[in-house]
Amino acid sequence: MVTKLRLASACPGWQAKRDVQPAAAAISPPGVFMSDDSDIVHRRVRNQVMFWLQRIVDIRRDPTPVDLNEVINQWYDWNVEELSDVQLYGEPAYTAKEALAAGEVREAVERFCAATPQTIQDSEAAFGLREWQHLEAAATHALDVMRVRGVSPE
Repeated sequence: MVTKLRLASACPGWQAKRDVQPAAAAISPPGVFMSDDSDIVHRRVRNQVMFWLQRIVDIRRDPTPVDLNEVINQWYDWNVEELSDVQLYGEPAYTAKEALAAGEVREAVERFCAATPQTIQDSEAAFGLREWQHLEAAATHALDVMRVRGVSPE
């Protein structure tokens, strides 16, 4: 059974994603149904997380063609709420340091979502929030940690 996302009312834009099952939902918990294919999925998801972190770091200098609501929603495409950090950020796809950094980003995203309306109308105002500053710092740190190993081969 594939887990469907639970809508988090505090997260911007989620009403449009009600029945979407993100790619990360295909990941089995470590030790369960693990195969070479599952390892590939974990590596691909890790790569997508790295690309997302880079987007957060660059978003103010290099605005994306999608709005901030979609950028935040993309986090949940790769980080299923119902899975624990251990399930999402397990070895071998993530090192212990990478898992810790990714967990800090996860917490920062949740705090940012809690501090913003369901749909963000003013990205610049959102960028001024303390929670955005914390998210940006957590994303920068996680990206620095993950760059040590770089993008995983697929």
